[in-house]
Amino acid sequence: MRLDPFAGAYLTDPAQVWRRLLDEPEGVRHDPDLGLWLITRHADVRRALGDAEAFGNALTLAPIYDVCPEAMEFIARIDAPP
Repeated sequence: MRLDPFAGAYLTDPAQVWRRLLDEPEGVRHDPDLGLWLITRHADVRRALGDAEAFGNALTLAPIYDVCPEAMEFIARIDAPP
């Protein structure tokens, strides 16, 4: 099963979607469409938290496209040092 937090089934009854995900034998999966790891088992969460190389977010820290000058100006204005 694929998690789609924007689908009608999830928006209508997210608990049912999570029950189905928890019933699946695979507790760790990567969703390239959402760009995230979906980890549903406690033991797997503990393992992932201890393995930053495999489950880290290093690839998401840099933007995948250039930020326009207007956005950079806005960011500088709202996050300016005192």
